[in-house]
Amino acid sequence: MSNSKELIAVVKKICDQLRSKMEVTEYRDYIMGFLFFKYLSEQSEKNFEEFKERVDYIKYSEFDENHEQFKKIKEIIIQNDDDFFLAYKYSFQNVVDMMNQGKNVIPTIEESFNKIESINSELNDEKKEFFKDLFTNIDFSNKNLGNIDEEKEKTIQLIIKEINTLNLSMDEVDHFGNTYEYLLSEFASDTGKKAGEFYTPSKVAELLVKIVSHGKNKINKAYDPACGSGSLLIKLANKVGKYNKIYGQEVKTATYNLARMNFILRGVPFSKLDLRSGDTLINPLHIEEEDSFDCIVANPPFSQKWNPTQELSKDRRYNPYPSLAPKSYADFAFLQHMLFHVNKDNGIIASVFSLGILSRKSPKAEEDIRKYIIDKNYIDTIIFLPPNLFYNTGIESCIIVARKNKPTNDKRIFMINATKEFQNAKKQNTLSDENINRIFSAWKEKREEENFSKYISYEDIVKNEYSLSMRFYDLDNFDEESEDIDIDFVESEIVKINEELLKYENEFKKNLNEFLNKKN
Repeated sequence: MSNSKELIAVVKKICDQLRSKMEVTEYRDYIMGFLFFKYLSEQSEKNFEEFKERVDYIKYSEFDENHEQFKKIKEIIIQNDDDFFLAYKYSFQNVVDMMNQGKNVIPTIEESFNKIESINSELNDEKKEFFKDLFTNIDFSNKNLGNIDEEKEKTIQLIIKEINTLNLSMDEVDHFGNTYEYLLSEFASDTGKKAGEFYTPSKVAELLVKIVSHGKNKINKAYDPACGSGSLLIKLANKVGKYNKIYGQEVKTATYNLARMNFILRGVPFSKLDLRSGDTLINPLHIEEEDSFDCIVANPPFSQKWNPTQELSKDRRYNPYPSLAPKSYADFAFLQHMLFHVNKDNGIIASVFSLGILSRKSPKAEEDIRKYIIDKNYIDTIIFLPPNLFYNTGIESCIIVARKNKPTNDKRIFMINATKEFQNAKKQNTLSDENINRIFSAWKEKREEENFSKYISYEDIVKNEYSLSMRFYDLDNFDEESEDIDIDFVESEIVKINEELLKYENEFKKNLNEFLNKKN
């Protein structure tokens, strides 16, 4: 198999050639999609090799759907929970062979993608659902590939040519999976404001996973309601090793497709996966799993808007609360959703949120929901995270650890001030292993340290009008005489500035593309 450095170098070379044509999220999907296509094709050829003696040792390229043994061998292969099979006609290698003969390849690739999306439909419902519409975000009519068909072919063949230099053997599936994960993180760092929609920084994910997996030798059901590219759930599965089923939902189609590819590359059996595409808050697709999940991890979009209709006030996830989360901030809607699903006896939630969820009083609905959750004794711990951990956002953040099985006579909330626990990195701050271990051990032991961690009494929280802002609880060396910082205002200003920057960046790229197209 090609090593990580070779793979990364090839991908960066492709990026350099496509950067002037389209946005990062566009060429990301083409590159990752074609890497996945090559991987499936190589695995199909490898699976075929085990049956060569049945077909008189003919070549993979000669074994087509008309062969008398084709259907039987395909059935045997795909009955295995994590295997798949493509005929040579639909393989990446066939596309390369056609390209070398000077033929157009886009129609063949489209046919291959359609075949992959129905690859196991006749045998396995779980596989059928998992491969369905897997390549929908790869648009061969995209004008950014070229204004005419000839230009589009040239761009696609450029990608195929470079990826063909790689060997993506299953012998080192975790190795390729790790590299794929690394590439996702690199694309996230280049994507701008939208990065958080599909990727949680690796070290943040590691901390979340350490918390929810603590003391567990096996997970029954794990869940991420905003699963992005699946990095959090994959880390959780790898950490525990033994699990019955992994559940996730993702609203963005392109990101959902990346998640499915990510899990397949990790060799996670299809029978242990239940990933769905849709808006978790409006259209939850695991609603039957009430009080079911023993581990929930999440990094939902910070303070995004949503549409809390009157109909949703009757929803079982929201109707116990005094209010629906306001349309300007969906943070509490995500937390309410997770609390609905977590197992009341042994379940645990660890989710990232913006700091605003801890103290906002306007809209009043947030204050009412926060009061309800605190009174119900659902919050175990709040971890205040360092600045600039997340891609392309300056919004301050925290981890809320929640559970429904806290002792009824102990309504304290543990707080950890981890705002100084970070290392400076190239594009944003990161958590070191030492930082993670200090935070985790303080949480695990509920160890109180001056200016770092302490229990906050329920009475103090009530006295401070249910605000969970760190500055009320002697954890942040706050200057009593300094002016209060309006976190809500700062957050909204940062969002506005980021939106303006993204607008100007897109305008610049558009003008640059127009200039380069005219020049060519």
